[in-house]
Amino acid sequence: MANYSTGELAKKVGVSIRTVQYYDRRQLLSPAKLSEAGRRVYTDHELEQLELITFLKSLGLSLNNIKELLNSPNFDEVLQTLLNQEELQLKQKIKQQEDTLKTIGEIKHWLTDQIPITPNSFIGIEESIRRRRSLTRKRSALFVFGGLIDILEILAIWYGISSSNWWVVVAAFCPIIVAVAIAVYAYYRSVEYVCPQCEAYFKPAFGEFFWAKHSPKTRWLGCPNCDYEGYCVEI
Repeated sequence: MANYSTGELAKKVGVSIRTVQYYDRRQLLSPAKLSEAGRRVYTDHELEQLELITFLKSLGLSLNNIKELLNSPNFDEVLQTLLNQEELQLKQKIKQQEDTLKTIGEIKHWLTDQIPITPNSFIGIEESIRRRRSLTRKRSALFVFGGLIDILEILAIWYGISSSNWWVVVAAFCPIIVAVAIAVYAYYRSVEYVCPQCEAYFKPAFGEFFWAKHSPKTRWLGCPNCDYEGYCVEI
């Protein structure tokens, strides 16, 4: 069986000498024996143990957990439990990081949309982001609703042409118009606008909202807080 000094053992595994010494102090890796000069001597057994420690550490296990594992008579069961715990913690960290990335993306979108962000307004930005995500879902639902309405309109017109019964078309369009009006009003109630000049948040009158020219994320409105009239950002 080969013998290794501290430096040779560290080089074999690809760790520093200080790491081997630290593991010794933590009672994770003890030398097989001491030389006559008092130097630590390691064998293939310690080499395998150091490789195992390094591998377990790469999985994210703490040194305390590794020590508990190495001293346990039920190695497989304890390893399974520790890995399950580590997996759960990693998933939670990944979820937090994904949420952070999503928030960063939202803020960048705000800046792209030229929504004013100041140190004072930044405090409430998390709530604004939550509302923006809710608005995105409502836009998607409205888009799907609009597609279904278009299909119903086409079917009604097709039926009217093929049957020459236009009263059915009129009867079909009445509930469609009512449904569209309800959907538009519900959308109106769920949105606000921010003035790019004075940074005020406001809700326009429904008539102004309905007839204003607009893009998917902006609408031409007059700010009630200042004399600005132009595209305001929808939030």
